[in-house]
Amino acid sequence: MTIHPSDPLRDLHSPQFEPRAANSSDARALALRVLLLAASILALLLLIRLDVPIMRRLSAYPAMASAPPLDLLRILGEYRVPTIACILAFGLDRRGLRIGAATLIASLLALLAVQIVKDLIDRERPFRIDFAANPPWNIGWHGFWWDATRRASFEAFPSGHSAAAFAVWLTLATFYPRAAPLLAALAVGAACSRFLQWQHWPSDCLAGALIGIGCARIGLRASARLLESRQRSP
Repeated sequence: MTIHPSDPLRDLHSPQFEPRAANSSDARALALRVLLLAASILALLLLIRLDVPIMRRLSAYPAMASAPPLDLLRILGEYRVPTIACILAFGLDRRGLRIGAATLIASLLALLAVQIVKDLIDRERPFRIDFAANPPWNIGWHGFWWDATRRASFEAFPSGHSAAAFAVWLTLATFYPRAAPLLAALAVGAACSRFLQWQHWPSDCLAGALIGIGCARIGLRASARLLESRQRSP
């Protein structure tokens, strides 16, 4: 459509309106992020309330915890397997430096965040609970205080394997979108294996996954800025 110079619609296409459109887009993106964060927190609180019923139902299938496929999924949430995948990407992909930096930042942030929360929140692991005694929904919670020497059996919340799996596999999924469904499935499988093997409550795994997702986003942004500054430097 051709706009006449005297047409009042002409001003809508002038550059002065572009910042307004950008600000509106940023506001919508921020609102969406806030909504997603609120929904994630609500989902976590709801799952905490359902932890005991879920684990009580799983207690009817004790052999499931030792199933070999769950061991394989658990290994996928350990740092050594994603690290090997990252090294392969670094050596075989021309974007290797960006991939390596993003994955390293995401995994280190996830490790740090999980350990801080574990030392702050005292939650007993489900394998120590007698579900035959019909425990209350808040069984296992023992308060909030800093204790860096707390025993591992009281460091249930959040799941470190879940955080590592989501931080690393989702970072790699960003660079390999065709493999994104498979990589996301690996992250979900690694997280689910932790409560299916009685090492964590389901809400522990969801909390770890949320931490991993956040760390993946931070790692991607931080690595991009680091490489941009590196390219600009003489």
